[in-house]
Amino acid sequence: MVAYAAVGCSHLQVLRWLPLLLLPACSASIPRSATELTTSELPIRKARCDGEPTLRPLLVDWPATDRAALETRLRRGLVVVRYTGCELHVLRSCTAKHGYAYQGITRKQDRVMIRNTDELYANLPLTAVKLETKLAQTGEMSVDMSIVGGFEAAQAPRHLGMLEGACGRATHVVVAAQIGAFEFRTGQKATAGASVEVAAIAGGGARRTASSELLSTDGNARSCDRARSADKAPPEGCGALLRIELSTLGAAPPPALTEAPKLTPTPPQPGPVCPPGARIRDGACVANCPAGTRYRGGECVAECPQGTYYSGGRCEAICQGGSRWDGSRCVAAAPTPPPPVLTAQPPTQTPTPSAAMVAPTPTAGADACTTLCQLAFRCEAGPQALAMMPPQMVQLQMQQCQLQCGLLVQGGYGAVLQRCVQGRPTCESLAQCITGADADSVFDW
Repeated sequence: MVAYAAVGCSHLQVLRWLPLLLLPACSASIPRSATELTTSELPIRKARCDGEPTLRPLLVDWPATDRAALETRLRRGLVVVRYTGCELHVLRSCTAKHGYAYQGITRKQDRVMIRNTDELYANLPLTAVKLETKLAQTGEMSVDMSIVGGFEAAQAPRHLGMLEGACGRATHVVVAAQIGAFEFRTGQKATAGASVEVAAIAGGGARRTASSELLSTDGNARSCDRARSADKAPPEGCGALLRIELSTLGAAPPPALTEAPKLTPTPPQPGPVCPPGARIRDGACVANCPAGTRYRGGECVAECPQGTYYSGGRCEAICQGGSRWDGSRCVAAAPTPPPPVLTAQPPTQTPTPSAAMVAPTPTAGADACTTLCQLAFRCEAGPQALAMMPPQMVQLQMQQCQLQCGLLVQGGYGAVLQRCVQGRPTCESLAQCITGADADSVFDW
């Protein structure tokens, strides 16, 4: 600034020239507005906001309503924010466990001077863009603070996985806040850029400068005189929010790989204890039968040779066609008479006997049916299956077979069946004869 001094004049002469001295010098320049930034200055402003954000910004430049809302949130729990560039947004839908505890300190006085844009963005990054014009006009800004304590987070989250709610946009968490009172005002440089100094001649002197502008204030410095380090809360009238401290949140860690639960094998259940000469089979004790015998019905019995089956505690032979078992051997079986033929007759006439209506004699097909059923039963079931079947079931199957065979004989197929069982045929030749074209496939085994 240009200074004007009156030297060697009387006191009255100084007062006479005082109005002229207060006029701006012709060589003074008016500061440019922040909106008149040159092309080379615009990237500088962007770089300041896009760089690493200040983690301890002052909040004295915030509107009073915003500072009041943040103070309320600090008393409810940890505050999660999105802090990018020169903008900070409180995420109300994102929360974290724990909260803050107030810690009083011995009262401190602090003054922060801001004389250029670097200092402006370092201390007041959240409103620095708006304050650039004011700083250019006034030349400097100052913040006078009375600090009496602060809120400290008991346990701050380290990553996004420790948050709850809608936290996808979260970047930082407020871990501390300074409390007290402040005055934020412009400096003592005149807008026109000239500083006026008037010196007294008679050994005395006085300095007058343009008055500063109060931009914002909160809290009462006199109320802060009552603060004590043992306070659990700030004194009434001295609880303004001065500065916050932020901690960067890391990305949520990947989910931990959980091991599959180990399956404890079920110990085998102890089985029954068998006496000597016995073993466990199907969960029960069975006797160790000697060679040539098998365990049946709680005792060891002889194995039946081929052609016989076990029945009633002994092996019985499977008799061939035309014979039956009499208890010790196969003997010739009596022919089974065919069932009578029932012929409907008119009620008013007596039918004349004819060859078609005469029932066949027992010898025409009865023997063939007995032999055929025995051979067919042996071929279909096999000796091993027959050995396992009780005699009552074998007898029932033979009776059903002979009944069906008798119906065929009654239908005129007795000669065909008689021819098929002649000469002790094998199973293959028997099946071919019965199902052959000459038998018209009437007997399907």
